Amino acid sequence: MQGSYPNRPAFFAQRFIRLMIKSAAAQTIGTDAFALLTIVATTEDARRYAGPVAYYNGQLMAALGFGSKKRLISARARAIECGWLHYVAGGKSKAGVYFVLVPRVLERIPDGPSDESGGFCRSDSEPQTERKVEQ
Repeated sequence: MQGSYPNRPAFFAQRFIRLMIKSAAAQTIGTDAFALLTIVATTEDARRYAGPVAYYNGQLMAALGFGSKKRLISARARAIECGWLHYVAGGKSKAGVYFVLVPRVLERIPDGPSDESGGFCRSDSEPQTERKVEQ
């Protein structure tokens, strides 16, 4: 797992979220982990990628609408296990530290739309052709 905060290009959070959508990450890591990663990525963006973000468990549980700490721990563990999240545990008076990661197997997926016009989606079985938009 990477330990130092990576350099981030402008609009990284949006690219990251599109990558999660294109790769159907929610099917692999679950919707709870998907939502957690979205919060972390957009908070990194709000901080202008100055470094990792810090959250107490209670803050994330409220933001995610989780009623139990177990649900947060499970979502976080799944995101870490699948290579999407870097996490350093906090403590009673210290927040946990987070930043998102792009799994190595997904690093070369081109950025672009994930709809039918996009040309790439994990579920694609053949290359997309241009389609006329009906009006």
